[in-house]
Amino acid sequence: MVLAAIAAVALGACGGPGVVYHTTAHITDTLALRATTVRAGQSIDGALVVHNPGPTLDLTAPGHCAPSFAAGLVGNGIDLQAPGISAACTDHPFLVGHGTTRLSLTVFTSYSSCTKDVTGVSTDQPLCEPSGAIPSLPPGAYRVVVRWSGHGSLPAPAPVTVTITG
Repeated sequence: MVLAAIAAVALGACGGPGVVYHTTAHITDTLALRATTVRAGQSIDGALVVHNPGPTLDLTAPGHCAPSFAAGLVGNGIDLQAPGISAACTDHPFLVGHGTTRLSLTVFTSYSSCTKDVTGVSTDQPLCEPSGAIPSLPPGAYRVVVRWSGHGSLPAPAPVTVTITG
C-alpha cells in the first residue's frame, strides 16, 4: 500500500476496564494513501495506520476534550495547508485498541484558504478563483504531515512525499 494522508478527524468511543490513559510507548503509526501522484485539485483517500501492541489506549486526558488530528501538505515554499483541526469538544474517549487501527483521512491538494483582496495575497494564501473557490496547489512535490489538537496525540508518522501534477 502506498504511504501518505490528510483530513481533520475527531473520533470517540466508550472507555472502561482495561483502558490505559495516554501512554504511547511502543505505538507506531504510518500514513497510507491510495496514491502519491495526483492531478492538482484531486483529493487522495488514505488512513493513519496505528499499530498498538499493548492494551487499549485512551488518548483523551482526564478532564480534557478528546483530541483530533489533521494532515496537510507542506512544500514548494508553502507552509502547512490542511483543514482546521476540529474545535468541537467531546468528553467521549478517543480509544486506540490493541492491534492495528486505521483512522480514515482525505488529502486535499488545494490551499486551506484564499483571499479576494489583491493586497492580502501571499505564498500561503493566494487570490481566490473568480468563482470564489479556493485554488489548487501548484504542481510539485509536497510532504504530508500530521498535527494533533489537545492533550492527546500519537507519535508523528514519517512524512510522505506526494507529487501534484498540472
